[in-house]
Amino acid sequence: MELPAETGIMVLPELVFFPHNLAPLHIFETRYRKMVEEALLSHRMFALHQKRSARGTAQPSRTGCLGLIRACVRSPDGTFNLILQGLCRVHFDGFTRTRPYFAGQPRLVPSAQDSPDSRPLVDDILSHLKKNHNPRLQISAELHDFLSQLDDYNALVDIVAGSLVRDSRHRQTLLESESTLERLQNLACYLRQEQNQD
Repeated sequence: MELPAETGIMVLPELVFFPHNLAPLHIFETRYRKMVEEALLSHRMFALHQKRSARGTAQPSRTGCLGLIRACVRSPDGTFNLILQGLCRVHFDGFTRTRPYFAGQPRLVPSAQDSPDSRPLVDDILSHLKKNHNPRLQISAELHDFLSQLDDYNALVDIVAGSLVRDSRHRQTLLESESTLERLQNLACYLRQEQNQD
């Protein structure tokens, strides 16, 4: 996909957003209201990133998710309620500005080609999702059928992680990993650990 030359970055603590997911957001901070206004006048995109500390200053993590504003309503008080659709994983090598909000030139996070070892891991993940008794890991039969038919294993990781992985550190690791095989391995390991805690 073609990325915008520059996009704003919304920084939220403990939030890790994935492609193929939807995020309902209430935008009330002045800086982010300005960011949304500018996005609506151009490409309707901005990135969601987890907050990290660097040299004592809160900054966005370098890797996050670029999202598209699918629906947006502006309230009389100037705040926004919107739905952001996750499009792709992006990395920022640096920032073109930091005030009033962070912005930069997004670079697509590459996804390594699937290896022959990927399919057994996908089957393992689907099996865990179908047979588990942990209410935190339960999905609908319709979603399980959809995931079973997916050929895009990165999309499978994004959907499952966005719905079921709670720990922000695990989520960020799954977001940043470029290797599809590594992402599947990490997700399968997480599901096994959570199942054992049931």
